[in-house]
Amino acid sequence: MTAQRGSGALLIALFIGVAIGLGLGLTLTWVIWPVQYYDTDPADLRPEHKEDYIALVGAAYAVDGDLARAKARLAKLEEKDIGSVVAGLVERYLREGRNVEETRGLAKLADALGVSTGAMLVYMATPTPLPTQTPGGPPIASGPPPPMVPTPTLPATAGPPEAATTPEAIFHLLEQDRFCEGQGGGRILVYVRDETGQGLPNVKITVSWPEGADEFFTGLKPEEDPGYADFAMQQGIMYNLAVAGAGSVEGLSTEFSAADCPNTEQPVPSSWRLVFQRGG
Repeated sequence: MTAQRGSGALLIALFIGVAIGLGLGLTLTWVIWPVQYYDTDPADLRPEHKEDYIALVGAAYAVDGDLARAKARLAKLEEKDIGSVVAGLVERYLREGRNVEETRGLAKLADALGVSTGAMLVYMATPTPLPTQTPGGPPIASGPPPPMVPTPTLPATAGPPEAATTPEAIFHLLEQDRFCEGQGGGRILVYVRDETGQGLPNVKITVSWPEGADEFFTGLKPEEDPGYADFAMQQGIMYNLAVAGAGSVEGLSTEFSAADCPNTEQPVPSSWRLVFQRGG
């Protein structure tokens, strides 16, 4: 009987020792000295980190234009059809209204890889930088370029006839509202209509700010509206927006305003809704 009690106590002590050792081992390996990975291969990254990697490759390609280098970097992801992967990421960026420059870099990369859509090609328009003042020259006024107006047709003179100039469509600003959009705030929502109130796609919109300018087009999100387009603003920057022939809408910003968001505990970025209509 005494021997049995001794062996039972020995087994209990053995189990306790193993449990304590296992607990100490897990504590050391998971908490005190956790495993850290360095120089992980791109193919082993998590899906969201792979997308970040592709976005970085697209940004680099937009700067240096080195397609061979971009392909070598993308090959490390070990994807069977990397062109379709990049194009799919562009489409998601377009739906989510992601950063313009990131989206444009990815669109150019997808097009270089042989995969492109109409929406991507429109979005690949190159931004136009604002002119800078040269030493000794006259000061340059800040803000967007003057609105586009129809070019008058000159009277006929002696000599061969000249082609008549077709005036461009003129759009008028119908509505301008600032509103609270919650966590998705900080955007300019533009709706362009024709004379009957129907949405118009492929209308160029120019947005400018003190550091530069950009162009985008309606019709990239037809599920919202054929004449819809949006632009993501950054906090602390004042934007001006112009549609062909409509003049400019100035002073658009993400100004935090509790008055626009009465049901929120803290102010959130404001968004703008602008409606333009084509007319004579």
